[in-house]
Amino acid sequence: MKFGIHNSSWLDRPDPADAFEAVKAKAQWAEDHGFVGAPDEPVLEGWTVLAGLAAVTGRIRLATLATAVGYRNPAHLAKIAASVDVISRGRLTLGIGAGFFEDEYKQYGWEFPPQPATRIRQMEEAVQLILKMWTEPRTTFHGRYFHVEDAILKPKPVQKPRPPMMIAGGGEQMTLRAVARLADACSGCTRPLDHST
Repeated sequence: MKFGIHNSSWLDRPDPADAFEAVKAKAQWAEDHGFVGAPDEPVLEGWTVLAGLAAVTGRIRLATLATAVGYRNPAHLAKIAASVDVISRGRLTLGIGAGFFEDEYKQYGWEFPPQPATRIRQMEEAVQLILKMWTEPRTTFHGRYFHVEDAILKPKPVQKPRPPMMIAGGGEQMTLRAVARLADACSGCTRPLDHST
């Protein structure tokens, strides 16, 4: 059985400037011991924190619980994730989800497709693009939502053939099917992962 730690609060220290020091201490504690709030709480940017933690830890796996597909261009996310995998020497799991928190989308000026099925299709397409970017010398991809033309991603991730992909969500109609087709793990799934379907 494997365990993980989800950092649900950044309020461990009175000074927000110390937020990274607090999460670094948690990650180092988790590594040393063998496992790894509220909307207005201070929250550091997840991928920046993972890059920092990749540099100050050596054994724990690192992952976002779920990067909402609408928050980053997936080709750029492929590059960010590959960089974190390189910095961590192969300890990254990419967690991605369709996104659900409409208020956050609005706060940052991102378009929030109101239909969950649209966001799930965007997520599926993003995962397909990311996997191609990680494994192909140059990637051309023309999807409904995303496209790249002869794109280069170097350096590639350290893990071969690629880092694990974790999809967040639990909807049986679309999300679990996407997990079975495209992912290695699921965050929030209510049923076991079965790649036979």
